[in-house]
Amino acid sequence: MGNRKAHFKHSKHPTDFPLKQIEYRSFLKTISLYHYAHYYFPIAEFEKCLVSESVGFVRRLESTDLFINEDGSEKILVPKDDEVPDGFTEVAYLKNVFRDHGSNKGRSQGSALGFRMLDEDRIEWFCFSGTVDPLLETLHNGKEHQFNLVAHIDRGAPGVNYKGKMGGYLEHSLWYESLRGASKPLLALEAVETNRVRPIKNLVFNKYGQGVEDPNSVQLLALKVRSKSQAMADKSKSDEGSESDVESGSDPSSTD
Repeated sequence: MGNRKAHFKHSKHPTDFPLKQIEYRSFLKTISLYHYAHYYFPIAEFEKCLVSESVGFVRRLESTDLFINEDGSEKILVPKDDEVPDGFTEVAYLKNVFRDHGSNKGRSQGSALGFRMLDEDRIEWFCFSGTVDPLLETLHNGKEHQFNLVAHIDRGAPGVNYKGKMGGYLEHSLWYESLRGASKPLLALEAVETNRVRPIKNLVFNKYGQGVEDPNSVQLLALKVRSKSQAMADKSKSDEGSESDVESGSDPSSTD
């Protein structure tokens, strides 16, 4: 990861988008990177399972993939062992990157999940009014975690105080800048995923380009997403869906 002095353009978010992205000089949070098993559960199906009232899902946005150069090469060299496996999508979790639109003070609570659609050279953003740590940490498809944590991206070099300042690691700022340039999607995710076929042995691909061994298992996972999101709704809003353990006596569907 390299350093650079960032110069950010104005936000391209829709005028009716209810969340406001905080300035980069205030965004000090570490970004978490995951590999999402889209071969098992299409991203479009995951979106359908997000219930606004429970996980605070606001809407989907999309942006160009700023990690890609004009010639199609990656701006940041990815080590061979760190490449995204076939059947998986790289996802970035930008925690506390939003606050309510019109508010310049107070805590930043809104978050975003950025799915890099490498086949399309763009990023699909799921935006939330709060945090979604429990969903990322516990969602399991019966074989593995849907979101496999693979890395963390710090704002910049250890020991450097970036509060109120620009600069830092390029990878961190590119995720932020990509979100800042996100706008209203032109296509439904079903249409986007139609062209995402990736060869995986022993799997039968459906029309979205995703492979499943048992169609019923996809339905079960959809129910699990809904039940987990509903369990999050039952918790106090002040909890903000942080990393705290699920308290005893809560909805049993919130744990596996």
